[in-house]
Amino acid sequence: MDMKFIRDERGSFTVEAAVIVSFMFFVIQAFIFLSFYLFNLCSVTRAAEMAALRASQAVWETSQERYNIASAAVAEILEHNLIGEAQISSKITSKAHKVTVEVGCKSTSWQQTVTASRNVIHPVQLLREARKIKKLGEDKGETEE
Repeated sequence: MDMKFIRDERGSFTVEAAVIVSFMFFVIQAFIFLSFYLFNLCSVTRAAEMAALRASQAVWETSQERYNIASAAVAEILEHNLIGEAQISSKITSKAHKVTVEVGCKSTSWQQTVTASRNVIHPVQLLREARKIKKLGEDKGETEE
């Protein structure tokens, strides 16, 4: 075996650079993929939460009208907020005092499902709570003076 060939280090920088660059390319690609996944997850979560909130604020409407409000909210929020092609599914349950929205987003690489629920807001109870908070604020202001 030729000892000159073993000690020759010409081209070692090229080999090391090729390994490091390919590894860095993989890491950068993984970060981009992760950022797309997290952005879509945040969008789906926001759609579920906002749809449940909007439907819970429809106090005098029927369950079917709450369902329509939640469906419209999901469609409106996810219309332009997803990266890539995705199939969106939503399951909305509106009972007497609770609205539950489940939004699913399936793309070629991942599937996300988020569930959000809200109690229906009763205006009389909301006003009573607001008055209690206002009175507590006024009482605290009087004691500090």
